[in-house]
Amino acid sequence: MERYTTCPLSFRYAYIDKIPEPTTLSQFKGTFTHKILELLYQDKPFLRTKEQSMHILNSLWEAEKDSENVNEVVENLTNKDDLISDIRKLVLSYFDMEDPVSVDCKATELDITTEISGHKIRGIIDRLDVAEGDQLSIIDYKTGQAPSESFEKSKLNAVLVYALLCEAEFGQLPMEVKLIYLKSRISITKIPSEQSMRAVRARILAIANAIERACEYDDFRPKPSRLCSYCSYQSICPLFSKPQVEGN
Repeated sequence: MERYTTCPLSFRYAYIDKIPEPTTLSQFKGTFTHKILELLYQDKPFLRTKEQSMHILNSLWEAEKDSENVNEVVENLTNKDDLISDIRKLVLSYFDMEDPVSVDCKATELDITTEISGHKIRGIIDRLDVAEGDQLSIIDYKTGQAPSESFEKSKLNAVLVYALLCEAEFGQLPMEVKLIYLKSRISITKIPSEQSMRAVRARILAIANAIERACEYDDFRPKPSRLCSYCSYQSICPLFSKPQVEGN
């Protein structure tokens, strides 16, 4: 949904035309870091130590370091050591923000699909914890910089979709959703309410209906923004691709 609201044409290229995108350096760091934390939480609580996280990192890196994925993203780096060093810093910064030994983790990489007014909604939750009083807590890791105040609301609104999915799956509204920005060592917490959930449902339906109309009329217009400079579809986007000159 966020892809559509950011740029309908980019949404079409990615999810309808299914044009593959190259993995970016930041995406690789994020995926790799998420995998380390996922595996860390599959261990028994007393084993969730810094040393164990580094053992997981080294094992994953040994299997991945010569892969095509790594070679694709490190071409602009001095060497692969720079990449793994950045990932190591992200993982270690996590331990400055939480004590994983004391966390009652219910699930990691939890894939939930539900239906809202005929529309299928799917999300993958990084971590779902059991908090005090058997309440649920949603954790979402971020490996980029924490957003400015003006963008913070949009990030929280996006993660509230996970609260809606949890409510559908487990029959209870989570007590909180927490964004953990590893690079900035900042946590942002949102307390879901019935009012905020009504707003999330309304937003989901509005976006889903807009996508249906766009599909019906084949109307996916580009939406220029500062994010265009990071878009991998620039070469085929009508806003950026140069028209062919007749006779050339």
